[in-house]
Amino acid sequence: MRQLPASIVTVLALVLALLAAAAAPAAALPQPAAATLAARPVAVVGTAVPAAAAKTTVALNNSPLVTYYPSATVNIKTKNAKGLRAALQRYSGSKWVTVWKAPTSVAKSSQTVAASYKFSKRATVKVRGTLLKGSKIVARSASQSLSYQKWPTWVQSAQGSTLFEQNRGRVAAGEKASHTLQLYYTDVARKGRFQEYRGGKWVTLKNLNWKPQPGSWYSTAQTVTTPATTKTASKKYRLVVDSTANDAGLSQTVTIRHENPEDYTGYAQQAHEFIQDYCPSTMITVRPGSYAESMWPENRIELYPGLTELGLKYVALHECAHVVQRVTFNNDHARMSETFNAIYKTTGSTGYEQAADCMAFAMGAPDNWAYYTSNCKGERGAAAAAVLAGKIPSVK
Repeated sequence: MRQLPASIVTVLALVLALLAAAAAPAAALPQPAAATLAARPVAVVGTAVPAAAAKTTVALNNSPLVTYYPSATVNIKTKNAKGLRAALQRYSGSKWVTVWKAPTSVAKSSQTVAASYKFSKRATVKVRGTLLKGSKIVARSASQSLSYQKWPTWVQSAQGSTLFEQNRGRVAAGEKASHTLQLYYTDVARKGRFQEYRGGKWVTLKNLNWKPQPGSWYSTAQTVTTPATTKTASKKYRLVVDSTANDAGLSQTVTIRHENPEDYTGYAQQAHEFIQDYCPSTMITVRPGSYAESMWPENRIELYPGLTELGLKYVALHECAHVVQRVTFNNDHARMSETFNAIYKTTGSTGYEQAADCMAFAMGAPDNWAYYTSNCKGERGAAAAAVLAGKIPSVK
């Protein structure tokens, strides 16, 4: 057998050694100790981000600011201002000047501090609230006006605080609108005027004088009344209350339509012709809807369109009957209800509604249109006839 050269044998031995090493299982990598793993930082999802510092704010809590006394209180609202000092500034000339500073710092996170300001005369000034840390302004409010004003004048009346309020802008021709007025919270005598606008100027119809009443919040009363007219016309009236040293004046203007039903046309004219013998001055309004009603005290009825001639006659006369009822009972609604309920053996509003039907039939309405009752015999019919004659029926 031939022997290989020594150099070749050496190379072959090296190759075999390398192949053996590649085929052997890989050695396990060394594992770190558990303590080492625990010591390493771990990323955590959702970690809280530190909250931003709460904002310090200041505001004045009324806008506009009004006082009726020379010494005014201005409330300064603070938020997140604990340890800071509130101050009030007034704009003077071209700069802000501190006119009041709190004697102590804000004690709570959110607190309202009462600042004071004194007027030397009636005026309006511009003010703002500030928060101070030492002499440095930390926060400031928006500027607002602060006014020292005269006391307002308030009108008090059972008929409403607006001139001729219950008349709702209308009065029948030949009639007068009237309003009795007092002044509220007055401690001095007051003067004024009731006027009508004529020919481009205000003409005084009545001079007014109110006096305080001891032990009462209200002054003495004054009554104003419009003139009666015979023609349809719109007129302006004005109530004037003069100012005093401490009270502001007042002026109320209202337009009243003096309305003559003789000037109506169409549907309203037809309704007026049905009721004119018993309700000659009653105003008529035709408006959308499906019901009618009688309005008081402006002596007006409201009707709805689309009725036949007989239907309109019944509805118009029924509402006219309510006008006559109120006139006869002098607008004493309680007595009227009690009287008719006793006669018609009813309750609530049913008595005067049935009486209005019986009155309408007596005035010529077709009884086949009866809505509330067609039974108008005996005492029931007699009561209807009495009211139409201007008499309050007696109750047996």
